[in-house]
Amino acid sequence: KRLFRILPLISRDTHPLDILIDCMKRLMKDTGRKVQLILDNLCVHHANQVCEWFSKHKHEIEVFDLHPH
Repeated sequence: KRLFRILPLISRDTHPLDILIDCMKRLMKDTGRKVQLILDNLCVHHANQVCEWFSKHKHEIEVFDLHPH
């Protein structure tokens, strides 16, 4: 069973921050348990809005950052 499926979300008017946060919301909803997520160093992953969202949801999602090469 696939726990999470990404649907086409990208449009000309969609901001990458909104796409990432929407994916995280759906991931948490679809799994039904705490999510452990590994992120690379894409700049959107470290944006203030995203970091604030992660800290508000730390009881539902735990984020691990890959070290830069």
